[in-house]
Amino acid sequence: VTASSVAKPVFVYNDAKMQKILGELQKMYNIGFVLENENLNNCRFTGDIHEQDLFSKLEIVCLSLGIDYEVKGTNILLKGRGCE
Repeated sequence: VTASSVAKPVFVYNDAKMQKILGELQKMYNIGFVLENENLNNCRFTGDIHEQDLFSKLEIVCLSLGIDYEVKGTNILLKGRGCE
């Protein structure tokens, strides 16, 4: 498989679950995410974050969903109540 044949994430979302967004960020930036609360995966985000760097993307998504994040080595810890 060549790098060009693997679809790159677009980072434009319409009511996308956090689980999908984190999966794409993980693939693109080779970084792990640790969720303090599994309900964070249920949160949904709508927005276009394709032109931002990793931390700007995280900042936008987290701010809009009321989630805090903390960098812990090669992982990013996500904290918050989550969504039903």
